[in-house]
Amino acid sequence: MDFSFVQDIMKNFNSMNIQNLELETNEFKLKLQKQDVVQNYTVESKNSSLPCSVKPQETEDLISVTSPIVGTFYSAPSPDVEPFISVGDTVKKGSRLCIIEAMKLMNEIEAEQDGIVTEICIQNGEMVEFGEVLIRLKPLSK
Repeated sequence: MDFSFVQDIMKNFNSMNIQNLELETNEFKLKLQKQDVVQNYTVESKNSSLPCSVKPQETEDLISVTSPIVGTFYSAPSPDVEPFISVGDTVKKGSRLCIIEAMKLMNEIEAEQDGIVTEICIQNGEMVEFGEVLIRLKPLSK
């Protein structure tokens, strides 16, 4: 799948004089909708494989941090800096985990609770879909 095509559509959607756009191929379904000044992005993957190579029963006690938007995943604020997190790191609620870039806006993704990073499912610079698992955390016992 060529995600640059999807990115181009998303970038141009804002300047178009339309309120809704739906596009469906064999690989994906893309829906864009303008609501006042807020835009909702939804991409439904037709690929049935799990986002991370983890069996569902192994993830029952893990927290899956998912992408709230379609965009590009960045593990660090710039290419020459260490990533925000690594597997095995302990994170606190509100800790920055990654950045998702969408339409030239950098969206910081933060931990919603304390935990230990068990898996980073996306490589730096990869395109992510709405709802795609980015990171898995093991919750800390209180």
